[in-house]
Amino acid sequence: MSVLKRTLEIVAGDSKTYSLAFTDNGVAIDINGWTVYMTIYNDDTKVAVLSKVVTSHTTPGSGLTQINLTAAETALLSIDTYIYDIRVKTDTTTVFTVIKGSFQVQQNITVVL
Repeated sequence: MSVLKRTLEIVAGDSKTYSLAFTDNGVAIDINGWTVYMTIYNDDTKVAVLSKVVTSHTTPGSGLTQINLTAAETALLSIDTYIYDIRVKTDTTTVFTVIKGSFQVQQNITVVL
C-alpha cells in the first residue's frame, strides 16, 4: 500500500474534520475494531503538538471514519509548519501509514466571541 502525501492547512482556532474512506479496489473495507491515529509533530523540537485517537467510526461497515480537531485544540497550536501522519492499526494488529505530509497552521484574523 502506498502512502499518500498531502499538505494540510488550518487556521489556528478553527474546527476541522478530516473524513477517511477505506476501500480496496473501490470496495469498502469493514473497519470495525480498527484504531486510527493522527499525530501533528514539531520536527524542530521533536515533540508531538497534537495527537488524536479514533476508535468509534462514522460508518465502520462502509469503511468511513472521521478525525475531528476542535477549535480549542487548534487554538493551542503555534503559527508554524509541522509534519503529520495518519496511521491505522487494524483488528488483526496490522499497522500502516495512510497519509503524511506537512501541516500548516495559519494566523487567525477575526476574533470569535
